[in-house]
Amino acid sequence: MKGEIISLDDLEEYIKNNAFQPRNNSQDVFIAGTKIGDGSKDDPLIIVFTSRACLKYLKDQAQTGVSQFGLDSTFKVNELRYPLTCWATQDIEHRTYPIAFAVSNSECETTYIFMLQTIKNAYQTLYNMNLSPKFIMSDAADYIFKATETVFGVGATTHLVCYFHLKQALKRNFTQHSVNKEDHVPILRHVDAMRKSVNQLQFNKYYDLFKAQYSHYNSFLEYFEKQWVSQSSKTNKWTFYQSDSNVLMTNNICESLNATIKRDFTNRERLSLH
Repeated sequence: MKGEIISLDDLEEYIKNNAFQPRNNSQDVFIAGTKIGDGSKDDPLIIVFTSRACLKYLKDQAQTGVSQFGLDSTFKVNELRYPLTCWATQDIEHRTYPIAFAVSNSECETTYIFMLQTIKNAYQTLYNMNLSPKFIMSDAADYIFKATETVFGVGATTHLVCYFHLKQALKRNFTQHSVNKEDHVPILRHVDAMRKSVNQLQFNKYYDLFKAQYSHYNSFLEYFEKQWVSQSSKTNKWTFYQSDSNVLMTNNICESLNATIKRDFTNRERLSLH
């Protein structure tokens, strides 16, 4: 991708020179879509970029395995402090493949809708096929869940919750709900056991035992039920039986990709937007 970005005019020229050309068979990175807003939450600035090779990873993965991808953002990679969002998938041997990236001035529902719709449109243009992943993996941010429902349809895709983020959330809530320190590790081990349930019946039986054992932590149990178990919660899909084999259970492939970018490509420096 060629061009320097110093001003808004430079950005518009950069986008024009590197825009997606359906008839161009180049494997170079291209800009799949842009939104040059005023930088507000309702009108963000977004640049989405990918390549034919990256989108082919997604197509090949869908043909040989379960159609899925994870998405996550990282920070401290550019001088403007804009988050960098990455999409990635994996094959049946758990090798990671990048799909697309986006730079935006904020993370919100509007941003993610635009990002996801842009990649969906590019995929449709390239392969004349609808992008309809069976599974999406992310953290529990509500705006991500709302965006995926808008782009892919309610119920059309199973949105899994990163188990690592779930456990981090539990740890943050132990203090808030007055859980004794000596019970932190045992509770997390019980949640690990629930995660490994092979069906809903087994989960329910173990969950009942869990609630009985920790009934004195009423506030924590109410939080756990509402956020992570209730059928009305969007973030209740984190157990093995709720997905297929070889499906992402954490967002580690995106976290790893983000770490690689910082370690091997930016040298942990904040670079110019270009």
